[in-house]
Amino acid sequence: MNNPLGVFLTCLASISTQAVAGLDTQICNNSDLKVSYQECFALVDIYNSTNGQTWHKQENWGDLPIENWFGVKVENNRVVSISLPNNNLDGNLPHSINSLSYLKTLIADNNRLQGVLSENIGFISNLERVSLSHNMIKGKLPRSLFEASSLNYLDLSNNQLNQDLPNFSNSPKAALLTLKLANNQITGVLPDSFSQSARISFLDLSNNLLSGEIPNNLCSMCSEVLLAHNAFNGELPEHTAAEYMYSISLQNNEIYSQASNLSKEISAAGVRIDISENELFGSYTSNLSNRGNSKNTIDYKNQRSHSLDIRSIALNGPGTLKAINTDSLNRRIFQLIPFENANLTSITGCNGKLEGNMYFLPQSQQSCSVEVNFDDCQGQSCIFDFGKTANVPNVSLETPKSNRLISGVVQLRGWFKDEQQALKSAKKPAIYAKIDDAAPIEINIGNLRSDVYKAMKINNSTTPIGWNLLFYSGNLSNGQHELEIYSEDGVLINKETFTAFTIQSSTEQSEKQYINQSYPHVTVNDFPYANSSVELAFNTAEQNFSIISQIDASGKQTRSKRQWFSGSPKSINNGSLINGTPAIKIEYPNKNQDATGVISIRGWHYNTESASEDIELFIKIDDEAPIPTSRVSRPDVLAALNKDQSSQRVGWSTLFYSGNLGNGLHRIRLLKKSGSQYEVLAEDSFTSFTANNKSGEIQYFSDLKKEIEVDDFPFSGSTATLSFDTAGQNFSIVKQKLTN
Repeated sequence: MNNPLGVFLTCLASISTQAVAGLDTQICNNSDLKVSYQECFALVDIYNSTNGQTWHKQENWGDLPIENWFGVKVENNRVVSISLPNNNLDGNLPHSINSLSYLKTLIADNNRLQGVLSENIGFISNLERVSLSHNMIKGKLPRSLFEASSLNYLDLSNNQLNQDLPNFSNSPKAALLTLKLANNQITGVLPDSFSQSARISFLDLSNNLLSGEIPNNLCSMCSEVLLAHNAFNGELPEHTAAEYMYSISLQNNEIYSQASNLSKEISAAGVRIDISENELFGSYTSNLSNRGNSKNTIDYKNQRSHSLDIRSIALNGPGTLKAINTDSLNRRIFQLIPFENANLTSITGCNGKLEGNMYFLPQSQQSCSVEVNFDDCQGQSCIFDFGKTANVPNVSLETPKSNRLISGVVQLRGWFKDEQQALKSAKKPAIYAKIDDAAPIEINIGNLRSDVYKAMKINNSTTPIGWNLLFYSGNLSNGQHELEIYSEDGVLINKETFTAFTIQSSTEQSEKQYINQSYPHVTVNDFPYANSSVELAFNTAEQNFSIISQIDASGKQTRSKRQWFSGSPKSINNGSLINGTPAIKIEYPNKNQDATGVISIRGWHYNTESASEDIELFIKIDDEAPIPTSRVSRPDVLAALNKDQSSQRVGWSTLFYSGNLGNGLHRIRLLKKSGSQYEVLAEDSFTSFTANNKSGEIQYFSDLKKEIEVDDFPFSGSTATLSFDTAGQNFSIVKQKLTN
C-alpha cells in the first residue's frame, strides 16, 4: 500500500513555491505575457480568492504561458474558458472576473464557492455558459444574468441562494435558454417576467421556497418546466401545458383548483404532467393524444383532497391512480396505488382487466364508468396481491422469515415479477425495504433468478426479478423487528416480522462490533449426514462460521485444489487510490476468503469520470457468461474515499450460491461494458467449497437442523451457539452465554 504521507510530499514537491504561497500579480507585468494585464490579474485573483494552493489540480498556474494553466483556455490571446469542476475551489469568486470580457464559458461545479455573485457578471458580453452547481453561493441572483445577450445556459442548482428572483427586463436580445436553480432556498413569488420570456426552453426551480400563484402562460416557449416541492398555491394556470411543452412537474405544492384546468389538448408525443401531492378535486377528461410509441402520462397521485375523478372513474377511499396512455397497446391503463394502511377492495367497469396493480381498459370502450374502491385494512393484510405464475408467487420474501433468526452479514432477498414494470418506469426497476421506523432503502432488482423462472416454467427469460440487500444484524438491537417491502410506486408487496441477534464482541457490557479476529477451526461431526464431518472457519466478511471442508463417510476429503480456469491466478485492480482507498475493489470473495454457501458477491466501483453516475457492472466467473450486478449504496466506502454521500451508489453486489461451482479455485472478474465488448476493471481468485451428500454430490440442504456450542468465542468466558442456516447454507451465531 502506498504511504499517504509520501504521496502527499511528492505532490507538494511538484508544485512551485510560488503556487504554494499564492500567486503574485507581478507575473502580469511580464513582457512575455500574451493575454491582457486585466485578464491575467483576474485569473490570479480567482486563484488567490479560492485557495488555489489547495486545489486538486493546479498544473502550471504561476508559470507562463497562461494558456498552459490547468482549466484555462486561451484563443487569439484572449481567455475564453475557465473549467475547474470538482477541484476544491474554496472561497469567493472575485469581482475582477468581470474583466474577462472575452470569457465564453465558466464551469466550477462541485466546489466550495461561497459568497454572492458580482452584480455585473452578466455584463461579460461574450459569456455563453455559466455552470456553478453544487457550491455554497448565497444571496440574490444578479439581474444581469437574465438580461445578458449571449448567455444561453445558467446552472446554479444546489447552492444556498436565499432571496427573491429578480424581475428582469425581457429584452429581445436576451439569450437565456436553460435555467437551472433547483435545490436552493429561493423565496418570494415568480416574477411576471417569467411568463413574458420568449426564449427560455428549460426551467427548473424545484425544491425551493417559492410561493404564490403560478403566472398564466408561464414560460410559453418551454419544453420542460420543473416547479416541484415549493409552496405554490391557488389555481392551476389557465394554460398549464404550453404548446411546446413535453414535461411539467408541479408535484408537492399547495394547488387546490379543479382538475378540469388541465384539459388543454397537447398534440406532442411523450408529454408528462405531474401534479401529484396537491389538492386537486373534481373531474378530468384527458385530451392528451399519443403519437407513435411514446407515452403521455398524467400523474396526480396523493391528492390531499382524496376526491379526484378522472375519465369517469370514481375513486373512493384512501388510494390513488396514475393514468398512463399507451397508443402502441391501443388501450388505456390506470395504475392503482393504495395509501399506507389501505388496500384495493374492488375495481369494476368498462370491461377492464386487472393485472398486478394495473387496470387495462379496452379501446373499444368509449363511454363507460369505472368504480375503484380502496379501504382501510382494518386488521387484515395490507399486502397487494400480485398473483402467481405456474402456482409460484410473483412476489416472495425469502429472507428473513418469521421462523428464522438473522445474524451477522446476511442478504435480505427475494423476488418481484411485475409484468407491467416497463409501463411504470423507464429506469431500472427497484423496490424499497423499510425496517421498523427507519427511512426506506432503495434496492435494485438486478438478479436474474433462473431458479425461480424454472419453477414458473418460463424458459430463456433475460428480465431480472431477484433482489438482495447486504445487511449487518449489528445495525439492529437484538430482538424482534418488522420489515416492509414496497414496490417502486409505493405499493406494499410484502411484510415480515423477524428476530435479529448479534453477539457481544468484547467483555465490555453490550459491546457489539464487527469481529475481525481469526478463530481456530471448529469440527462438526455427523453433518450433513451420519459419519460425515465438516470443518468450520469464522468468516469475517459474513460474520458467520462457513463450511470450508468435509470428510465424508468413507474418510475422503472433499475440499479440492482443482483450478477451474486457464492461466495463472492474478490480482488486478485498474482503479486509482483515493484518500488511500482503492476506487475499485472486489471485496468478497477473494484469495483470502472462501466462497461457501449462499453469498453476496460484492465490492465497489467509484466512477472517477462522472461523480454522479454509477455505471452498469458485471461479474464473470471463470469462462462463464457475465452476470449483471445490482448497484447499492455504500456510505462506508464513500466516507473512506472522502466523497459526497449522495454522489453515487458505489457498491455493487449479486446473489450467488457456491454449489453452482465445482469445489476448487476459481477466477472472478469485475467488468464494464464498452460497446459490444467487456473491459476488465479488477480480477482476483477464490476457493469455492460446498459440502456433498451421501452420494458424493454437491447439494443444497434445505431441511437440516444442527446446533453446536463453541467455547471462548469471541473472547474467553463467552460460549456461542451456532445453528445451521438453510437460507445461507452456513452456521449462524444465534445465542451467547457468558460465564464471567
